[in-house]
Amino acid sequence: MLLPLGNYGGAAPVMLPRIDSVLIDVAGTACGGITSDARGHLRPVSSTGSGTAHCDVGAVEWNPAFDDYLFKHGLNY
Repeated sequence: MLLPLGNYGGAAPVMLPRIDSVLIDVAGTACGGITSDARGHLRPVSSTGSGTAHCDVGAVEWNPAFDDYLFKHGLNY
């Protein structure tokens, strides 16, 4: 469900959900009032193409606009 611990664009290393993870877009739309993930990226984000932004489970929000670019270019900085 998670990728290895790494720097996926933020101040601290995190374990990003895999693109096929069941953790993506299943935690509702309010996110408990939290508006950013552990990397400082906005949440919630519509990652599944449903058109409605839902939160991911965990400290990191998968964002296809940002995270797909990282993996296509082999960036784990």
